[in-house]
Amino acid sequence: MDRPLASKTGRLTLIFLGVVAGGVGLSMLFGSDVEIGGPMQGRTAPEVAMTGFDGGEWRLSEHLAVDGRPVVLNLWASWCKPCEEEIPELSRFAVAHPDVAVVGVAIRDEFEAAKALIDRLQPDYLTGFDATGRLRDMYVGFGMPATFFIDSQGIVSRQIDGPLTAEDLESIIDG
Repeated sequence: MDRPLASKTGRLTLIFLGVVAGGVGLSMLFGSDVEIGGPMQGRTAPEVAMTGFDGGEWRLSEHLAVDGRPVVLNLWASWCKPCEEEIPELSRFAVAHPDVAVVGVAIRDEFEAAKALIDRLQPDYLTGFDATGRLRDMYVGFGMPATFFIDSQGIVSRQIDGPLTAEDLESIIDG
């Protein structure tokens, strides 16, 4: 017996999955030239409170109130190979752009593994760990790494899901 509701729900699910797969396929086909705006773009950035691998604490709200520089917030994990490859790119960008605060936060990871990666790569920007485990839920995205460009007013001006190159970072800052 045909169940119209289940049938319709199944078709809608297939259509949704097709749209998502098509977007992912285009992104893979065209690389970083295809920019898909994320759900956080244009919204007020949620508070970020992280424990730095240096032992200090960092809060987005305090940074914006005291320092005022825009922030490139990168969410990563030690088990994510594209995240690992992106860290040196972000480091070069941070050195070239001291007018922008680059902050990397390990999410959904083990502290020891994340710290070991940072100790090995020695990035030239602030890195830390999401001890609460809630940061990824607050910063909605579609994959890892995920990078959020937060202006000096605390608004997410850009969201990029997936790895960035130095050229991508430059074009986003210049654009």
